Amino acid sequence: MTLEETRAAVADFQRAPQAFGPCVRAMRGLHDTGHAAKARELGRAYGRSLGAPEGAGDALATLIFDAPAQRVGPGVTLIDEGASGQTLMVLLSGQADVKRLGVGELAQLAPGAVIGEVAPLTGVHRTATVFARLPSEVLVFEQAALEVFAERLPTVFESLRAMGRERMLAQLMGPSSIFGGLDAGQRDALYAQCLPATIPDGTRLIREGHAGSAMCIIASGHADVWQRAGGGRRKTLVTLGPGDVFGEIALLGGRVASANVEAVSPLTIFALDREGFAAALDAHPETRRRVERLAADRLGADALAGDEPLPVVRVQRTLPPG
Repeated sequence: MTLEETRAAVADFQRAPQAFGPCVRAMRGLHDTGHAAKARELGRAYGRSLGAPEGAGDALATLIFDAPAQRVGPGVTLIDEGASGQTLMVLLSGQADVKRLGVGELAQLAPGAVIGEVAPLTGVHRTATVFARLPSEVLVFEQAALEVFAERLPTVFESLRAMGRERMLAQLMGPSSIFGGLDAGQRDALYAQCLPATIPDGTRLIREGHAGSAMCIIASGHADVWQRAGGGRRKTLVTLGPGDVFGEIALLGGRVASANVEAVSPLTIFALDREGFAAALDAHPETRRRVERLAADRLGADALAGDEPLPVVRVQRTLPPG
């Protein structure tokens, strides 16, 4: 980073003294321009703002000073959707774009942005692709550094976990989802019950003729919904992608599945089991009304009262394209 960029980074941090990305960028810039002592002072201020133990700021400074920096050109991919990954990055300079298959561009990232925190902090594969729009520099925290955060800097680590949780909540339980009627605290509590998982390509998550066991929200990847047609032929009904939900109608109706759901790429999902789903509907009548209204719209007003098997899939986009 240049001296001018460092000055801008310090100003950004002063406007947001509890923000991890701006703190890291300012500290690294000070270190790289020969002001390591000032960087440590800034780290101590950041630690105090979070209520971290004495010495946390100096420990953070050591991690930031030792972390490798990478310079990349326009178009270079920093993170691949669907790939495994245990690194977290901070954009020091330049600009990056975030995209997801089936959704398109999600965001443009400016210097100070944190990149890739969801995967290492939740144990799932990457849920989006990030690439440099401009010549950029990123600071890379490897898995060993994240382990130090968890063990020696728990307050900082929890702030990162909260950041990842907020991003996933916005993507999976936003206003247009079936959980759009919940307030922020209710969505956070419900999200905490969801089990994140990465499913290999080719895995069948729901089998035709079997009872459903969970409602699943796709964070990344794609899955086919299909039935057996005449002569054993496979008939694909729809392909689901990021933001789509499946399994909840079968849970609501208590019927067996009338279709299969199978991953056609590595699939990252957040699953809410039968008990959690039932509790959510009981606790939040507006959510129940949304589910029932959507079921009636797709299946017909009397479908839930009938005896025929219910389809287990309803396509509901939780994040508007673009």
